[in-house]
Amino acid sequence: MRSQARSRTMKKHPCTCIRMPVLAVAALVLQWFSSGTASAQDVHLGADFLTGFPCGKFSSNLGANGYGVSAYGLYRIPRSPLGIGLELGYMVYGSEQRRETLSPAIPETTVKVRTSNRILAGHLLLRLQPCCGSVRPYADGLVGIKYLYTRTSVRSNWSLDPIAVATNLDDWALSYGLGGGVQVLLYQERPQRRKDRPVHILLDAKLRYMRGSPADYLTPGSIRQEDGKLVYYISRSRTDMLSTQMGITFRF
Repeated sequence: MRSQARSRTMKKHPCTCIRMPVLAVAALVLQWFSSGTASAQDVHLGADFLTGFPCGKFSSNLGANGYGVSAYGLYRIPRSPLGIGLELGYMVYGSEQRRETLSPAIPETTVKVRTSNRILAGHLLLRLQPCCGSVRPYADGLVGIKYLYTRTSVRSNWSLDPIAVATNLDDWALSYGLGGGVQVLLYQERPQRRKDRPVHILLDAKLRYMRGSPADYLTPGSIRQEDGKLVYYISRSRTDMLSTQMGITFRF
């Protein structure tokens, strides 16, 4: 009976598929960073703004680009150009907002109804990069999953907390691809002690092409009221995407 309940939970919440690899790699990164030997290692922590350009039928269905943020942690194997880490990304590819009366009996009071289309992704990251230099290009390989979901929230005019939230549709897709980028040194902190490693601040720019398996998703305008009923026009296609990312990386 316990295994059946666990199976139903996984189906109901696809994003739980990300949790185990996310927690495992995050724990390793934190352990490397906080351990006494961390100063002798090479740890990268970075955050980016990203723009996603859907490809193929995915682009035809969405009709717009996506915008969001990403963050990653990476550990470079000592005396090796190979690094391993985890990258998380969040993107919004469409949003609609309208006002509705709170109740037919109280037409004077209105609320904001906002529907947004989002993608949450988690990838294991492998990177090849030179060990030193003020300008360091790199090549990435990634594999993971992404969670596509559409959510509607109801908010009052006087509060930021939603009155109600509902997920209209969600699905997940396998995601894998290649990318490349370059890091440019902006600042280097000189260590106070000889055994300490300097902290580097780097400008980080990257380009990714990610293949995505087929998934069901909603697009802006695909939830409609027809003859007093709510109708969902669901799209399905591969979820391939090209993305550009620009941000800052801290190297320890």
